[in-house]
Amino acid sequence: MKRLWTILLLLFLFSCEDKEKEEEEKVYTPTGRIILQSTYVGKETLIVVDAQDEMGIDKVEFFIDDDLRLTDNAEPYEYLWKSIKDLEGKHKIRATTYNLQGNSISDSVEVTVTITNIIIPQDFSTIANDSIKEYLDAGDTITVNAGTYTVKNLNFTNYDSLFIIGIGGARNVILDGDVKGRVIAISKSTLQGFTIQHGLASDNGGGGVLIYGGTVRNCIISNNETTWNQYSRGGGGIQCIYDCVIENNLIYGNTSEYVGGGVHISENSTCDLVNNVILGNHVRQGYGGGVYIHKANSTILNNIFHQNLVSPLSGGTDLSNLVSHNNNDFGKADYNVGITDGNSGVGNLGMIDPKFLNENLGNFQLQSDSPCIDKGHPDAQYNDIDGTRNDMGAYGGKYGEWNN
Repeated sequence: MKRLWTILLLLFLFSCEDKEKEEEEKVYTPTGRIILQSTYVGKETLIVVDAQDEMGIDKVEFFIDDDLRLTDNAEPYEYLWKSIKDLEGKHKIRATTYNLQGNSISDSVEVTVTITNIIIPQDFSTIANDSIKEYLDAGDTITVNAGTYTVKNLNFTNYDSLFIIGIGGARNVILDGDVKGRVIAISKSTLQGFTIQHGLASDNGGGGVLIYGGTVRNCIISNNETTWNQYSRGGGGIQCIYDCVIENNLIYGNTSEYVGGGVHISENSTCDLVNNVILGNHVRQGYGGGVYIHKANSTILNNIFHQNLVSPLSGGTDLSNLVSHNNNDFGKADYNVGITDGNSGVGNLGMIDPKFLNENLGNFQLQSDSPCIDKGHPDAQYNDIDGTRNDMGAYGGKYGEWNN
């Protein structure tokens, strides 16, 4: 009997050892599943992995397109992917989960990166970073915060319907060409809320802005130059080609070699020039110290033209606010200051002092007794934001309240 109990005890002990050995030899496979809010992602993406294992998790590795980006050793297992650092388009996210036995499992998800709003300087330190174009599609927005950005020949003409917006007002967001190239060129897009200065164009018109259709609004365009010496291109400040809207801007102190010291509107273009101050621009030799229209269809309303000059080849200096090619009709030119002879428009006030608050300090708002107050176009669509009749100049009309 005693021998039987001994045998049973030995069998029990051997059974326990076998079970322990089985436990030691058992292979555990972890689980690890990627959790995303969407497979369409923007500038940054939080990747979370739900990792589980009976033996415990050792680590989770995060890969983007097979490039290891992060190894996470503690819960929660997650990686904040700055997807704006990679190109737009399709990318593969892969997460490999390891348990304490060293066994692993991988999960992968394909995502599409789409950037619709680039913020300067958060996403890129400057708008002059050419890598921005790798993220642009038609309809995207570039917002630029306060600062002075030195730029040269910014060219966004390959992207239609962009919105390039200065946050904080034109006085605070400055694009400076450093007299080394044109400041910016756009196509069918909106440029709003910038100071555009110190641009130089020698290959075309528009020392400050070259616009192939679109809108320039609430900008200060000053001290830019173009050296082109033919009728076809000019505009020390702005060169307009195709269908353009130039509204509620201060355009002053710009120079052109031949035509359009402030603005040049090219042949066969259509331009609405509305509620601008166009002042102190200069043509060295040629025509249109303020604006030159080259066989174009234009609507010119509610502007203040003042002290724009031409220095003729014969010597001397003449006032020349607005000139059209071969004295053709300007188009619709009504309710402006500084337009007199050669135009059959209505409501124009001729060569008068608009009475700016402080022209010497660059303050072109109107004094309370200015003859330009409530003298713009009387139609309600041109009313100031307070509902009163349009004030001529950059601070009248529906876009007139902006930080100057």
